[in-house]
Amino acid sequence: GEKKFKAVITTKRASGKVETYEKEFSYTVVKPLAVISATKMNVVYIGLDNPISVSVPGYAAAEVTPVIEPANGGTLRKDPATGQYLLKVTGSAAKIKIICSVKDKGTNATKRMGEAEYRVRKVPDPQPALGTLSVSGGQPAAILKSQSVLRAAMTGFAFEGLNYIPYEYDFIMIPKRGGQAIYEKGKGQALSQSMIGAINKAQKGDKIMFTSIKVKGPDGNRQLSSPLVFDVQ
Repeated sequence: GEKKFKAVITTKRASGKVETYEKEFSYTVVKPLAVISATKMNVVYIGLDNPISVSVPGYAAAEVTPVIEPANGGTLRKDPATGQYLLKVTGSAAKIKIICSVKDKGTNATKRMGEAEYRVRKVPDPQPALGTLSVSGGQPAAILKSQSVLRAAMTGFAFEGLNYIPYEYDFIMIPKRGGQAIYEKGKGQALSQSMIGAINKAQKGDKIMFTSIKVKGPDGNRQLSSPLVFDVQ
């Protein structure tokens, strides 16, 4: 609430006369509350280091203790480089809380200052891409022949620099004219020489597919639900 105080200033002039000035001031006392926020958005993602800002006005960072609930829902550690906390969700809870406490400066008792709740989400699948081609459909033979690397791109996701690397996939090329289909198990990002050779021989109407694409990322390994399918034009 509002508080008031009076300031009294007394000065002595060169003549020896003493003068007194009084002025009343007011200020507002606000109960300190914890400020907790996910710096990316109001959700946290499984397996990632979600940056979390935690502070309590009037208390030094060393006096503030945040914990997560449920306790087995993940880990919360401080990043010494930024001063932020990094929350890594490892459990299966649909929501997770961060509860903030401080030591009372007068009694040394622990005081709960606030909490914040966040929804837990799985990181969405990255989009598979053959070189610069990230959308299935018709592609000119010359464009297809200039690609040699399979990628997995995160488009429009909140976390910058999140990388997924393809490490296994099925390469299939089906000739339009009824010839024998070509199948090869791919390993790593770079296409094998035999895959590149098959693509270089592709003709209009042939179908080139990359299916069962498995990628590795900061939250572990996964198989993508979407294949890449190109019709040679």
